[in-house]
Amino acid sequence: MEKLEIYDGLCTELRVASPGHALILHGESVVLAAGQSSVSLLGKACTGHDEQMHPLASTGSVMARNLFVAGSLLQSDAGIKGDAMDILTGYRAGNLAAATAVLQLL
Repeated sequence: MEKLEIYDGLCTELRVASPGHALILHGESVVLAAGQSSVSLLGKACTGHDEQMHPLASTGSVMARNLFVAGSLLQSDAGIKGDAMDILTGYRAGNLAAATAVLQLL
């Protein structure tokens, strides 16, 4: 990924590198699970995540209500490492993202 656009508390656009030109994606919810290289997409202002797996700004506020982080972007206190961490957090982030998308439709 090249860039995340966050506007007014929502992730509004993702730019993904592709041959020829960047691919621009839009969605109701976004799970960012592309690994440690994705940390730069959130910027230095990202200081962690809340219980709902939203990335937090340096002020402690949620960066985007429809953005969820998973995998190696998270620090694990449980001692789970590698692929198991990626699978477990990706599953949880996906469920949270799906639930958020449904709530937005209601």
